[in-house]
Amino acid sequence: MSDISFEDAVVFETREESRMSLLQMILPRKRLGFSNSRIGQNCPIESVAKGWGEFYLDSPTAALVSLLQFVVEASGSHYQIPEDTSLPFSYSDILSNSSSHLSNTYIYPLTRKPADAFVNRVGSFLNALLMVASEFPSDSYRLFLDQFTSFVMACSESSIRTFRHTGTMIGLKIMTILSDLKSLNDEMAMTVWMRMFNSMFAVRSRDVVNDIRLLCISELGQWFARYPHCYLQPTSLRIFYEALNDGCGDVIQCSLDNISVLCRIDGLLSQSLALTTEFREILVECCVGKEDAIAEKSVQFLTHFYVLSAEILSDDDCRVLEQLIMAANRGLAQAAADLFILRRNGLEGESFCQRIQHLLQLFVDSGHEQADYLVDSFIDNCELVLDWKPMIALLLENPKSHELSDIYCSSLIAILLAGVKQATTGEIPPGRYTKDLRREPRPSLGRQATNWLAPVLPELLRTYANSLEDTERLLELPKYFCFEYYHEGNRMGQFNELVEHFELIIFGQTSTSVLESTVQTLAFLNRMIPNSLTKQLLNGAVTNYKMAWQRTQDPSPSKSTQNGANRLLATLRLVTVLSGHFNLSEWDLTEPLLFSLKMFLRQRRLPNGDDLPPEAFSLYLKACFCCLCWDMENLEGMALNNVDMDEYCAVMHQNLEDYLYVTFSLVGKSSTEPLAYHGFSYICDLFVLHGNLCASSNPSICSVAHAPSGNEVDILEGFSWNTSLSSVFGSYARTNAEQLQRIRSILTSYRKWCA
Repeated sequence: MSDISFEDAVVFETREESRMSLLQMILPRKRLGFSNSRIGQNCPIESVAKGWGEFYLDSPTAALVSLLQFVVEASGSHYQIPEDTSLPFSYSDILSNSSSHLSNTYIYPLTRKPADAFVNRVGSFLNALLMVASEFPSDSYRLFLDQFTSFVMACSESSIRTFRHTGTMIGLKIMTILSDLKSLNDEMAMTVWMRMFNSMFAVRSRDVVNDIRLLCISELGQWFARYPHCYLQPTSLRIFYEALNDGCGDVIQCSLDNISVLCRIDGLLSQSLALTTEFREILVECCVGKEDAIAEKSVQFLTHFYVLSAEILSDDDCRVLEQLIMAANRGLAQAAADLFILRRNGLEGESFCQRIQHLLQLFVDSGHEQADYLVDSFIDNCELVLDWKPMIALLLENPKSHELSDIYCSSLIAILLAGVKQATTGEIPPGRYTKDLRREPRPSLGRQATNWLAPVLPELLRTYANSLEDTERLLELPKYFCFEYYHEGNRMGQFNELVEHFELIIFGQTSTSVLESTVQTLAFLNRMIPNSLTKQLLNGAVTNYKMAWQRTQDPSPSKSTQNGANRLLATLRLVTVLSGHFNLSEWDLTEPLLFSLKMFLRQRRLPNGDDLPPEAFSLYLKACFCCLCWDMENLEGMALNNVDMDEYCAVMHQNLEDYLYVTFSLVGKSSTEPLAYHGFSYICDLFVLHGNLCASSNPSICSVAHAPSGNEVDILEGFSWNTSLSSVFGSYARTNAEQLQRIRSILTSYRKWCA
């Protein structure tokens, strides 16, 4: 042999490079801290591997020492193996000395942030090295494999984590490369591979360190991906399934990812099916676990095998998985919906009513009040939830055919609304999250919904008028209509019929929630298509209120006091809801409402002086607030029209003072007054809105603004402070959702004012 050295085998540009170790040569210079710009270029990995091969053929022992040094440095140790170390190597001595040169046993290359890049560089070098070694003479190749793999396995058995982790990583990479490079008939490679599998992989796949177990499962997937061109038998798939019991989510996810792919290989299908059946309970537990990604993958995996063998899941299993359709995670919910579609999408020849009943039963059993989650789970893969034409026909015919129960009809209306809403807006339901949030409206479906619903919506409202819940949902549908529909083909008659039916609901309804839904949609319709019918409705509502008020002031004993009070309350309720959505300024309601508000405040202070229920006082508070807000909005427009502003602004300022007098009298009583919470919010909002008037260039408009006095500020601060304390120390606040909501509203209003 000649005296060739590693430095002679590799051509170096600088003297400094010639003294670098194998690891230093293959890693980016910036990681090693070199400042010389000429050393900023990496040595080509293939050149380093080829140079080492020439070095090995000339000086096997010295070359092997440099390779062991590579493993030691990759583990994070600064120990330098003596160059005169000779065969046979004492691995235990090398590891013992290396451990004393570790700066930290928990911070090493595989745990630092660029660990992936480090593994890729090491893997690339090992691949190049083994390719070079595969051309060695048989004896040299055997010595190389035996010494290198023996040291790597010794590292993988170390009690010190850094050696165990790094040795396992390098050993697994060697196994992967061996299975790729060598023929399966290569006895030498197969012997080494099986020895590493049984002695290293089998033990390390159960290591206490999560990352080591994850490495094992990940590489196992790569080996099986070449099946049948690998050293493994189908029975080894069990390792993946046993890993489903792992305590680390990444390991479980990796196992699921691998078996989801491997089960599609023909030679592994039967074994996969048998193992899936055996580990069914564990897979179902993964479906309902805390990790959404694992749950989604598990449901998809079981669904795949359900297609192959429906017996793999019991009815109880399927019912558990179907509950996930209402999960907050969209991917998981849609995966569960796919399984439901497979099981209950109906047989050929079934009517729409028969097919939809499976979906209705699912919704009823879920116990959810809203169908948004249900529809979102099915909207991409099940046309049934968007098949509105037969839904509408079924709803219209059901009072005669009685094919659906009342609860099923309500559920169908909820599904109809949710489908129309999501198809036209593209918005997923609030509270549901997804990894790729996209808003994808479907304009063509919005037009279809309008074509089918617009002609029959009044009839649907009449048919289901006895159900407040159904009525509210049907009332929301016009918000998603395409209003070009009414302008085409002389269809304004349908629009007028709809508005007229809204009028019937408004004047015949006592439910505040239904009134609110009706008026909100009516205001939307009026913005889209302004019409005289809406103004007539507003005029009628205001007139009815004024007449009811006059009757309560009639001293005639022939009038029924209770009937008059009920009539006033009903008309006031409607006017209050209307004032929240319509500008009623032209009917001059602000001062009459304020007069009534102050009068009822005086009556409440007298013994037995309250003729109206507390709701009436609350309604007056809200109605006056809304009217004051509309009056403020009218100011700029009146100024542009050259209206005499001084008198108008003076009246408006007085109205504001009167309203603040009432609300501060409520807030001053703190928590003893139930309406104090509303009063506080109204005060803060008015201060914010009227404070903006100070920026106006018109002096008259500026005069409307109210400057809070020191006493008023003290009252507001004291109320908000007492409310905050009650939320912290009051046990009632932790159990009373309504009270918590009030406290939240108070703090929000106060923060708006302070800002």
